[in-house]
Amino acid sequence: MNKPDFRAEFIRFLKYHGYYESGIFCEVKIGKTHVDYLITVQNSNERVAIMTAQGINDNPAQIRKQLEFCRQKMDELDYQVYLLTPPTEVKSKYPFSLYYFDNKFQEINFE
Repeated sequence: MNKPDFRAEFIRFLKYHGYYESGIFCEVKIGKTHVDYLITVQNSNERVAIMTAQGINDNPAQIRKQLEFCRQKMDELDYQVYLLTPPTEVKSKYPFSLYYFDNKFQEINFE
């Protein structure tokens, strides 16, 4: 049985919830940092950078370092940096997990 691609499912989720396709950019470079997605909110200065990983435990020190470096390079308060992974729970409602890093990884709850 093939699992859905968590990246494609995340983009589908964004579109379903009203994010415009024209505000979703793939494979973006911010300074010297590569991010998988940059999402802008229409009629707002809010921007979200998203990096992906196959799991939160796949070299967490390196992931933290990349997220921090990206956050520093973005250098604006209205930017946020998140980590997108496949779902952490087998029976997860969503086919992806999204984390914010603030001294530890905190999963975003979409409820």
